[in-house]
Amino acid sequence: MTVRATRRGSSRSIPDARARSAGLALAAVLVLATGTALAQPYDPSLHFSTLKTPHFLIHFHQGEEPLAQAVARAAEAANLLLVPLLGHQPSEPTHILLVDVDDSANGYATPVPRNTIELLAAPPDSRGELNQFQDWLWQLIVHEYTHVLHLDTIRGPARILNAIFGKSLSPNDAWPHWFLEGLAVYDESTLSRGGRLKSALFDMELREQILGGRALSLSRLSNAPLEWPYDDAWYLDGSHFLDYLAQRHGMASIRGISQENAGTWIPYFLNTIALDQTGDSFRAMYRDWLQAMRTRYLAQVRALGPLTPERRLTFDGQGRISPRASPDGRTIYSILADADARPRLMAFDIASGTERAVVDVNDLGGLAVLPDGRVLLAQTEIAHNYEAYQDLFVVDPARGSFEQLTHGARLSDPDVATDGRVVAVQRVGPGRTAIVLFPSLEQASRPGRVLVEASDLEPVATPRFSPDGRQLVYAIHRGLSFDLQILDLATGTRTDLTHDDAQDIEPSFTADGKQVLFSSDRGGVFDVCEIDLATRALTRLTNVAGGAFEPLFAGGRLYYLGYGAAGWDLARENGKPSRLPAPPPPTISGPALPAALSAKTRYPVHRYSPLPTLWPQLWLPTIGADPAGTTLGLLVEGADVLDDYEYNAQAWWSLGAKEPDFAVAALTNAIAPTVELDASRTLDLVPGAPKDYVERTTTARALATWYFRRFYSSSALSVGYQLSQLSPALVPELKPSGPPLPEQGRLATALLGFSFSNALSFIDSISPEQGRSLSLTLRGSAPLLGSDFTTASVDGAWTEYLRVPLPFRRPTHHVLALHLAGGLSLGALGGRQRFGLGGPSTVNVLSDALALQSPSTLLRGYPADFMSGRAFVLASAEYRFPLFAPELGYSTFPLQLRRVFGAAFVDSGEAFTGPFHLDRMHTGIGAELRLELVLGYDLSTVLRVGYARGLDRGGENQLLLLFGASY
Repeated sequence: MTVRATRRGSSRSIPDARARSAGLALAAVLVLATGTALAQPYDPSLHFSTLKTPHFLIHFHQGEEPLAQAVARAAEAANLLLVPLLGHQPSEPTHILLVDVDDSANGYATPVPRNTIELLAAPPDSRGELNQFQDWLWQLIVHEYTHVLHLDTIRGPARILNAIFGKSLSPNDAWPHWFLEGLAVYDESTLSRGGRLKSALFDMELREQILGGRALSLSRLSNAPLEWPYDDAWYLDGSHFLDYLAQRHGMASIRGISQENAGTWIPYFLNTIALDQTGDSFRAMYRDWLQAMRTRYLAQVRALGPLTPERRLTFDGQGRISPRASPDGRTIYSILADADARPRLMAFDIASGTERAVVDVNDLGGLAVLPDGRVLLAQTEIAHNYEAYQDLFVVDPARGSFEQLTHGARLSDPDVATDGRVVAVQRVGPGRTAIVLFPSLEQASRPGRVLVEASDLEPVATPRFSPDGRQLVYAIHRGLSFDLQILDLATGTRTDLTHDDAQDIEPSFTADGKQVLFSSDRGGVFDVCEIDLATRALTRLTNVAGGAFEPLFAGGRLYYLGYGAAGWDLARENGKPSRLPAPPPPTISGPALPAALSAKTRYPVHRYSPLPTLWPQLWLPTIGADPAGTTLGLLVEGADVLDDYEYNAQAWWSLGAKEPDFAVAALTNAIAPTVELDASRTLDLVPGAPKDYVERTTTARALATWYFRRFYSSSALSVGYQLSQLSPALVPELKPSGPPLPEQGRLATALLGFSFSNALSFIDSISPEQGRSLSLTLRGSAPLLGSDFTTASVDGAWTEYLRVPLPFRRPTHHVLALHLAGGLSLGALGGRQRFGLGGPSTVNVLSDALALQSPSTLLRGYPADFMSGRAFVLASAEYRFPLFAPELGYSTFPLQLRRVFGAAFVDSGEAFTGPFHLDRMHTGIGAELRLELVLGYDLSTVLRVGYARGLDRGGENQLLLLFGASY
């Protein structure tokens, strides 16, 4: 599960191919909550080319052509097999974007506005649900192309509407993720000997979920579950359920479901379609499937015989990785990620049995312990402002200090010898990995010596020094699985320890260097095994029902990561290791890989041009409103497939003013900074003018924006110039005591803006609860710029999110949110007041609901547009607290009440012209009940129902009905 993979301009992101299993992928547990998303999808310094095949257009950047040719061969082979299976051939070529900008194995697919796949050129890890592959690129392409064929199957009314207005509707996209992802995992697992349905790790996760009493209802699975393994359940439960459905009713029934739904008039009638195609409803089949899986897993556990006594040492569950012992054997360090906070380095004290958090980290990365007790950590950081690469960091556990050693080096899985040498896995090109050696920690920022470079598409993983520093043991993928090898550092000799179809992963030497410990799925369950280097005798040290991973000896005892229903925890054997005979490697069946994958076919390549995909993709009739009344118009938009160039244009007729208006905008991401040009002609209300005065504003603007990104923060700096012509459109009859009409003329403005956010929320959060968001905008107008007015203004906002400390072991997710906004305008703006303040407008409830957000600044407890002026101050505080998380829904019905929480608030603000007087601030208080709703399986919004009371002059009692977060 990854943080990225949502490209702008698409209706729905389908994240794929997790870099690690659910237990190792909690980077998505936390997200940037608000503010400055990085607009540019790719580094402008990347130069793209296009490779054309009969059914695909593959766009790749420099250094990727050999991999792009492999993608082309695999894509055409996938088309040959999947089209008959799913009963659909796209009418247009599918675009594949191949990019090497991330160190996680992942992919993405969307059917609108054109069939598009994005592939990251990184192989899977050795311990992850993707580790069961013959060819990871083939498996990834089959998965993503299944999405394309399924979602591009469009018939009936949707096909007609798409033909008229542009491709924007996919009925099959209106299905829960468990079906979409389950189908893709099913296909990836039936078209080779690899795939997640054949993975012992994948099987372990479902076995523990069901036998551990954490089986999901169909309703919870259809939305985003709030319980481990979170949305990985879409892949896990969904694929096993569809495999059961295919065995019960045949693959033709799944194809029939897809075909029938593609022509439906009204989406979301899933059970009706299932009844038509199978004679059973999803509700009934899901209930039967759960019972069948429970029966199967109970029999599997019984067949294991007596289980190894084990003792769980931690009880956090969820994600944990890389247990490593300190040199003195007293402490075991690991990385923990859960639903409550940022991932963090943990230190478990063996003597006391207690664990403490050392320091927050970016994600789940490998670690090693240095001879002096410091921790060497690999974690992801943003490199060159665009790429997400793994680098090495040093942590001092005593002081909690953090030092970055490398920048953009793409190093993971580090280990350190007693003499200070460092070894790590390095990504040395698209799809390629190598083991590299550095003479010392201080030289890790320089190029290392390559010890082992894996062949194409066959990754290496987890190198570990022997106690004497003369050998390395590591995992290397060959054929279907990861095997173990030993490298003699003096001679360069590589020796196989294992070479079969078992997944032998995470090796390490014992303290005397005579044996190698590792985790293996021999027997169908991952257990700790040991191989004697002298005799090559293979012994199993554990016999567990869940799984045992990353073994190590500390203080004479065997420790490992144990998997249970709630995730991963540190465990140890409760007694002596079992020392059982190791079972034989598993027998895995499946079709051979297509011969085309190893062919030498080369497809023509030419320089990428945005023009073929830059034509308009969508036009729609629009209905809206302006200050004069209803508007009717048209919208056109488009973008090239790389999102280097984007545009949209709207034109409408104002029924009240009986005149046309328009808004056009064009944006380029092909350079840094991003440059946006726009122009508009609109009707606007003017704060401070007579009530019915409507102004026509004709504007042209140029804006350049630089984006700056770190792993948990982002910022943007904008510089622009705006030229507006202000003129009256609708002028009311003036009252002698009323305000005068604003002056007319040209307003030329220079703009400077800055925004920043490191606000964080987590899976169990009800709101952002750490960090802050801020924005600041400066504007100036003067004759020198071509303006009839001379003005200067500044406005900005600061929001701070603070966890409320309560005396509980785990965070309670109570939040104090503080918001301060203000603005000041100097100079003559023709009688116009720049700032307005007041409560919610009742006429905006529908538009707010459709926009799924609340007005950004509110003074609750007072009428809408209650005050205006050339300056304003608004301060607000909210105490937000969770109540319960019912995850209430029915079967596959596309509506869920996910969470209920509350907020008590105080708002205080004033808009004014002239001196500011603190005693004139208007204050409102109140409370809201907030309901987090999931609409259509994907769209999450907050419905806020509450009461506000204005305490000062002009205040009123208000019943609130708002959508979206307040700030």
